[in-house]
Amino acid sequence: MDYQRAEQILRSPETIQVFHNDQSVWIEGLDKQQNTAIVSIGATKDQKRTVPINELQEKH
Repeated sequence: MDYQRAEQILRSPETIQVFHNDQSVWIEGLDKQQNTAIVSIGATKDQKRTVPINELQEKH
């Protein structure tokens, strides 16, 4: 995924499935300079981590 698409997903009112290493994640924030995303993991969204945006995959 690229930064522009990650930003579109973050701002979208719709729910768009995004995965990191085959794990469902929610994009919580983006860092353009580092090209990273802060994502929360799982249904409770209690675990957060920073990952490279190019490792995120959108599932249709």
